[in-house]
Amino acid sequence: MKSRKWLRDALQWTAGLFVLWLLFRNVPFDDALTAALRADVPLLLAITVVTCVVWFWLDSAALAYLISRFHIAFSQREARSIRALSYLVAAVNWNLGSGAIMLHLRRTKEVPLTGSLATILFYNSLDGFVLLALAAVGLALSSQNTGGFAAGVAMALAALVAIVAILRADRPRWEVLERLRGSIPVRTIRAATARDFALVGAVRLVYFLMFVFYFWAALRAFAVHVPPLHLLGTVPLVLLSGVLPFTPAGLGTQQAVMLYMLRAFGDEPAILAFGLVFPFSFLIARALLSLFYLGDLGELRTSLDEAESST
Repeated sequence: MKSRKWLRDALQWTAGLFVLWLLFRNVPFDDALTAALRADVPLLLAITVVTCVVWFWLDSAALAYLISRFHIAFSQREARSIRALSYLVAAVNWNLGSGAIMLHLRRTKEVPLTGSLATILFYNSLDGFVLLALAAVGLALSSQNTGGFAAGVAMALAALVAIVAILRADRPRWEVLERLRGSIPVRTIRAATARDFALVGAVRLVYFLMFVFYFWAALRAFAVHVPPLHLLGTVPLVLLSGVLPFTPAGLGTQQAVMLYMLRAFGDEPAILAFGLVFPFSFLIARALLSLFYLGDLGELRTSLDEAESST
C-alpha cells in the first residue's frame, strides 16, 4: 500500500513539474519572478485573508448541515474545528483532507465510512453542478471567442445532470443501474431532497462566486485586469483542473489553464506569477487559520494516523 502511495505521488509530482517546465519554456522564469516581486502585496494579502475566512465559514456551514442532515447532530463549532484541521492536514499531504474527516467522523461519531463517503460524493456532485453552470454562463457571455468552450462545458453539465437524474430515478430498470442505485456510495444522492440540493447548492454558489471575486481583485495586484464575466467562465475551469488526479493539487494544470484563458488581458509573466502565488497564498492563509483550532488537534490525531496508514 505504501509503495503504491509513493509511486502515485512520484508520478503526480513528475507530471506537475513537467507541465511547469513546459510553461517556463514559453514564459521565462526570471520574467515571472520579476512580475511577482512587482505585485501589490498588501492588496493580495488583504483579499486573500478576507476571502479565506468567508470560504471557511461557508464550507463549515455546508459540512455541519450535511452531517446533521444525513448522519448525526453536528454543530457549527465542530464543523469549523474539523474543517480548519483538515486545512492543516492538506498543507502536509493534499490527499488526506477528506479522508481524515471521514475517519474522524467514524471514530468520534460512529458514522460509517460508506455513509460519509456517500455524503461527500453528494457534496462533490453539487460542486460539479455549480462550477459547470457558472462556467457555461460566463463563457457564453464573455466578450472573448469562447463559444466552443461554452458548448463543451454545457454538454458536460448536461451529462452530469443526466447521471444524477438517472441515479435518483427508478427507471430504466437495467440491472447495472439497479446495482448502482442500490449501492451505498450513492445513497445520499438518492435520499437528498430538492431542499437539500437548493440549500447546499446556494451555499456552494456563493462560495465559488467568492472565488471569482478573489481572482478579479487579486489579479489586479499583478496589473492584470480581467472582465468579471470572463472570470465567471474561467475560474471554474481553473478550479476543476485542480481536482484532476494527474498532478499534486493542480500543480501545473491550473497555471496552464489560467495562462491560456487570461493571456488576452495582461502580460503572460504576470499571469503565470499569479498562478504560482495564489495556491501558496491559500495554503499559508488556511494554515494560519488552523492555528486557532490547534487545541482540538489531539482529538483528530488518531484519525489522522488512520488516514495516513490507509493511503
